[in-house]
Parts: sequence; C-alpha cells; structure tokens
Amino acid sequence: MDRGWIKIYRSLLDWEWFDDAETVQLFIYLLVTANYEDKKWHGIVVKRGQTIIGIGSLAKRLGS
Repeated sequence: MDRGWIKIYRSLLDWEWFDDAETVQLFIYLLVTANYEDKKWHGIVVKRGQTIIGIGSLAKRLGS
C-alpha cells in the first residue's frame, strides 16, 4: 500500500498546538489526504493541496 509520502519538518514540535493530540491528528490526516495533483470530483476541480470532506465524515473517520 505505497501511496506516496509527505515531508514533515521537525519544527512541528515547536508548534503551539503540538501538545493537543487531537489537533495534531487532524492536521496530519488533512496533510495525508490532500491531493498531490489536480483531480476532478463530481465535476469540480480539486486542486493540488486541497481535499473535500464534511465535518461529519471527518469526525467519524477520526473517531470524535
């Protein structure tokens, strides 16, 4: 299941929200689900770096 990789800088440790595990989990989830190239979804162009997800789906996916 090799779907690519992302680069995360060590300075993430200095981020003011790093001590909040749920926020870090959300941040990393959004990073790894963002498009790495432009794609179409239901006729909408979703650009590189963007993702489409609803709050309900996000909460279900992350177990909140």
